[in-house]
Amino acid sequence: MDFKYLKNFSNKRKNKENDLFTLWISDDGNLPELQQLSLKSMLLTGHDVKLYVYDELENVPEGIQIMDGNEILSQSNIFKYNEGFNKGSYSGFANWFRAKCLYEKGFAWFDCDIIAVKNINEMSIRGPLISSQRNPDGEISPNNAFLRLNKRDKFLKYMIDYMDEVKDNVMHGDTGPSLLKSLMDTKYNSYSKYLANVNFIASVNYFDFIDLLKPSSEIVPRLKFNEIWGFHIWNAMFRNNEYMLEKSRNSFYQDLKEIILTSSTKEEYAKKISSLFEIN
Repeated sequence: MDFKYLKNFSNKRKNKENDLFTLWISDDGNLPELQQLSLKSMLLTGHDVKLYVYDELENVPEGIQIMDGNEILSQSNIFKYNEGFNKGSYSGFANWFRAKCLYEKGFAWFDCDIIAVKNINEMSIRGPLISSQRNPDGEISPNNAFLRLNKRDKFLKYMIDYMDEVKDNVMHGDTGPSLLKSLMDTKYNSYSKYLANVNFIASVNYFDFIDLLKPSSEIVPRLKFNEIWGFHIWNAMFRNNEYMLEKSRNSFYQDLKEIILTSSTKEEYAKKISSLFEIN
């Protein structure tokens, strides 16, 4: 793989909490709009971001460090879901990839459909962190859209060994939220203390994903901004229900998109986010 197109980035570290990574696999060589917005929001909130890829990718925001995915898992291991919800998605492989990368490198993983609204250091949350979600029955359970776990963590090793065994013989969620919940309910119950507040990235529930297309005036009043790092846009839900995010108008998502696209500095972004959330 030719990495002549590496982006310029700063080597200055604020601290290790600020280092994030993600993965994107494209069938057409392009980074979609939502993923562009996600990455740019991470930069505008002052994070240092590594994007792992397996082929050259267009439309990556300037400032993102491009990394070779083969450093973590060989390209020969890539697979898509063969059936069920999210058929054709690479997310099962991404579950395997994030666990292995966290185990070998440390730092923090974020799904590339999360839009950050502040720097993670502003959350005053240190150490291991596992994002959460609210289910239709009201139960709060773990979600692997954001994971910050220690290098060589035994929890990660258990997940990797399991995914090494099952490989592509999985369906959506099997090696993601379902596996996390199963382990945290049994063998690794002590890891429940690392579970983030559900509002950390899931103020809008996955089963209420369509709320992201409602006007901000309907969404913002119910949000607790001090508990929010970002918004999980639930790309799989939109894709599988055949909604086109790119065509949304007069929506909360559209307002976030506009702020990202019209901001060129961290200060400008923070000011516009504060205005959207009516923070004085």
